[in-house]
Amino acid sequence: MTQYAGPWLLTLVAALVEFDEERASRTEPVTVAESTGLLRRCEVTVADEAVVWIAGHRLTENGTDRALLHPHPDRPCVVVGHSGPRTGWRVLRTAAPALAALIRAPYLADILWEALTRLEERGLKTDDVSEENLADVLELRQHQLRAVLAERASQRSGSARLVPLLACLDLDLAEELQQRVEEFPDRAALLAWLTARTAAPDAERLMRLLDDDPERQLRALSVTLAAANRAWRALSLPQIDNTDRHERQSATWLQRNRPALAERIRDAHADVHCSGRSLAAYVRLRGLPTLAPDPTWHTTLWDLTDQLLQAHADAWLTRSLPAQPPTSRALPPLTEVREASTTAVHQHLPRLRQLIQEWQRLHPTSNTVVPPPPQEVLRALDDEGLLDFEVLSTEALITWLSHHGHWPTDMPLSDRRAQLGLSPTRSSAPAGNSGMAAGSGQSGAPVPGPQVALNGRLVPAGPDDLAALVREVAADLTPEQRTTSATAVTTLAPRVPRPRTPSQPGTGSQGGSYQAAGNDQDRTVPVGVAGEAVVAAWLHKQFGVEPQDSWKSSLRVHGLAGAQPGDDRLGYDFLIHDGDAAYLYEVKASTGDSGEIILGESEVRRASRLAPGETYFIVYVSHVFDRDRRAITVLPNPFGAPDLAGYELVSTQLRLRCNIG
Repeated sequence: MTQYAGPWLLTLVAALVEFDEERASRTEPVTVAESTGLLRRCEVTVADEAVVWIAGHRLTENGTDRALLHPHPDRPCVVVGHSGPRTGWRVLRTAAPALAALIRAPYLADILWEALTRLEERGLKTDDVSEENLADVLELRQHQLRAVLAERASQRSGSARLVPLLACLDLDLAEELQQRVEEFPDRAALLAWLTARTAAPDAERLMRLLDDDPERQLRALSVTLAAANRAWRALSLPQIDNTDRHERQSATWLQRNRPALAERIRDAHADVHCSGRSLAAYVRLRGLPTLAPDPTWHTTLWDLTDQLLQAHADAWLTRSLPAQPPTSRALPPLTEVREASTTAVHQHLPRLRQLIQEWQRLHPTSNTVVPPPPQEVLRALDDEGLLDFEVLSTEALITWLSHHGHWPTDMPLSDRRAQLGLSPTRSSAPAGNSGMAAGSGQSGAPVPGPQVALNGRLVPAGPDDLAALVREVAADLTPEQRTTSATAVTTLAPRVPRPRTPSQPGTGSQGGSYQAAGNDQDRTVPVGVAGEAVVAAWLHKQFGVEPQDSWKSSLRVHGLAGAQPGDDRLGYDFLIHDGDAAYLYEVKASTGDSGEIILGESEVRRASRLAPGETYFIVYVSHVFDRDRRAITVLPNPFGAPDLAGYELVSTQLRLRCNIG
């Protein structure tokens, strides 16, 4: 039977027997121990055709799956006949009526068949079904299923846990124990059996290891994971696969080493860039598309060391990169080039846009052209790999705009007013020019457009100015702010919920609602960008991870050179991989310090549905535009502890839908 299903099948049948709703009315109810013993001794044979002879007549049912039971008292056998493809789930479903008959509970045949079908529909493999999967399909709670397991002798004595441990040392002895796991009423009986077959010290040592986790067990026995999995495979036991663990460790390594890898890939394509050829291959490799852990590691190694991952990446680069000529020129650091190119676009594009407007006013017959906003231009340049090799000049930007239809057809490719036939008198600089002095134009007049007060002085905060704002805010973090712990949360004192009182006349609120204090959390883009810029610089200091790899929200386009759009549907703004752990940071910025925050739908969903190893933090940045008063406060997950982890609920909302007609 173990050829087609793991030990979970015994648990499934035991649960069906134990929770049979009509068990009390059965004339001869079967016990869990009896059913488990019969199933453990049962063999399954699969045939392409099953023939039944009655009174010398051969009866066949072509194309019909069926199972026949041979109820031998010592070695019962189920013969499954079907002509189609042999899959584990098909064999088990077909065998369900015969298995129910074997344990003398034919009334469970339909329920067993349905449970097997539901397990298959979940896309599970027959050798990888967990207790959680069983509890789900049986609609049981975890403690109910564990109660069934606890009643089995193999659980009380530990014999089921000893089988895989023993298999690493003596395969034949483990196979013998596998056939007898339900025969030991307690640990003393199991120890006596083991002592009779091995040296007493070895037996006692193995018994002491029973309650350890598999990794510690194998390390104590000096058995490699590869050797253990080979032994378990021979006995059809579940194997250990560290895919999830390795993916987390690989993600941690990549976050810290991606900049160095990106620079090596960029340098290898320097001659391609100089020749003017397409950088499509470079852009593809820059994303490290096929750099992933070796699949063979998942069943042979517990952990992926930095040395192993570095060697793996070096080999991948050797296979993937073009050969570099010995005359290849040295390039400036990639981060510096991208930052300088981004700054150049923000500085030059508003001026070029104004020149285009002036020129088109003098040439009204020309097709009207309006260049895209800087962020769109930067994304398009980044898609072509043009931000990475050299600082983008005004001439290069004009040429690119022309090639992409963002420059009037008849307009000379120049930014010189004389060559464009424009008056030498400059018009007022366009609003939102990041290159001008903060807070005032060249004449000393206030800059039009949005502004914020950063450290007591007004600075422009329009769409074209946000990149400069990010750089200023990130650069003026104090040493105290940079050293704030990124994983030690602030303990919130329990708050007494405010009473629900009728609304005052004229307030427009309904009776019985919470009356929330005014919220100073300005939800404008500049405040949000500034808050996330603070956290990006802070996390870089804490973990050494470049913001390019940790910043995930949509606001990243304002803070990262040529960044591709983020995704606010993730429910967090930053992701840090740290060994086997993953830290999710949601940023809430404020121009004051009221401590009030608002969680959106995606944030509530993500904070309340964490995977093992994930921790969700809320980072509250108060006084975000004031260097001296700014504070970075790491707050707990409101769904990670009872009573909202100490937060006070200041507002309730209902989101309703009505269907009319």
